[in-house]
Amino acid sequence: MPCLRYHDNTAPFIGIHLIQGFTTSHPTPTYVRAVGTGFREGKYGNFGSRKYGHLESTMVAILLEPEACSAILIADPFLREPLLRVMAPMRSMELKQAEGQPIAHLNDMNTKIGMMAHSFTTVFSFSLPEYTPHGSAGDATPASPESQIMDVPKTVGLLNGIFSLIKHGLSNFNGGFGSNWKSCNKGDFDVTNSYLSFSRPLNSITTTQDDHADAVIGELSTLLTSGRLSCGDSALRLAQQLIVSSPEFHTTNTVISEASLRPLYQQALPTRPLSMSCFTGGCVSYNMLVPHTCTGTKDMHAKYTRVCEETAIKKEGLRVLEG
Repeated sequence: MPCLRYHDNTAPFIGIHLIQGFTTSHPTPTYVRAVGTGFREGKYGNFGSRKYGHLESTMVAILLEPEACSAILIADPFLREPLLRVMAPMRSMELKQAEGQPIAHLNDMNTKIGMMAHSFTTVFSFSLPEYTPHGSAGDATPASPESQIMDVPKTVGLLNGIFSLIKHGLSNFNGGFGSNWKSCNKGDFDVTNSYLSFSRPLNSITTTQDDHADAVIGELSTLLTSGRLSCGDSALRLAQQLIVSSPEFHTTNTVISEASLRPLYQQALPTRPLSMSCFTGGCVSYNMLVPHTCTGTKDMHAKYTRVCEETAIKKEGLRVLEG
């Protein structure tokens, strides 16, 4: 419809959405005006066809406008959309199709991470362009549309899915993004749909373990964070967090990874059940375990009666414990 296509708000509206997808979540009015002009006039510098709505001039304006090239933009908070965070390890960690498996299919993504390609929840896309998160995140940035998608369940779902992809391949195990439950053994990708094939084995002849570890971490930093993985104390703290998440930290035994189940422990002596009660309100603790018959010279039930007075339970009302 020409009335909507050539409306004065069409160019800045499209410009803001494209800018938020490529460079920054909260562009300045000058930036939006430059992109809108490129869309409306079909020209930015030497690029474009001088026709209304030409996307070449629009994209060039988005990427070459001084604000997009500013060093300030590097420190500008810019949250990746959740679907892009799923695709990043798949691309950089070399997702490989298992032999004889069908095309990789991401299952139930709207529920797990709140986003899936060509599956908008409303006609207004997944989030509002002017959305501002609450708390310190909102204080740091005027707008962050991607934050509107990521509530707590979807944040947990995103991490569970990526962890499952790394450990088990593309399956539905442990909250994974796949649709099959065929494999649940970590590192066993024989029957999974696809898996991350990234591998850098150590060649002890040409390099040391320390140099190899530094090289692998550096490559992972480049592939997953564009080389932005911080070093120094923050990296040390991150390594410490990973270590305290390991089973070796939480146990004192030698941890052995095995596919078989642990054998049942054979108890040599008979056991007795232990009953425990949890009271939400108050209780008279003296009446939980009451002395009944004592073999010594002191009558402990009589002493218990003197202490508890009217709340004391008479002997005929007690249940005797045998054994």
